[in-house]
Amino acid sequence: GCLPIVVLGREARPDDEPWLRRLPTGTPVRSLIAFNAVLPYLAAAIYHGGAGTTHALITEAVPHIVVPHAADQMYQAQGVVRSRIGLYFAARDVTIERLEAALATVLPDLSSYRQEARRLQAEFAALGGAATAADAIERNLP
Repeated sequence: GCLPIVVLGREARPDDEPWLRRLPTGTPVRSLIAFNAVLPYLAAAIYHGGAGTTHALITEAVPHIVVPHAADQMYQAQGVVRSRIGLYFAARDVTIERLEAALATVLPDLSSYRQEARRLQAEFAALGGAATAADAIERNLP
């Protein structure tokens, strides 16, 4: 019952066509998105676990489903699970059925994942954001 937004992080290539054709009719496929224009409207996110995306989703209280691929993404996925704001799957374990079941778990308005996402959003907001962090760094420079 949801309409996915697929963000590739690059331009679509001819070898993407087979799986892109399997998406629901009307699915927007983009190379990039403006987080501030899209994230406030998301019910949940399935993504790679990059630090910037993780942080942006927390500030919008969006429940997460993380499928890490490289670098620090596994650490972000573990933090998501530890914070109880979402789930993670190893890429080799992802199936449509598992993603559907994960969405059914995190999507309901009263799900514990959504409640924890709101709690963590409030905690992040109380910390003061990037400006407060920059001020703290400047105060501690020699």
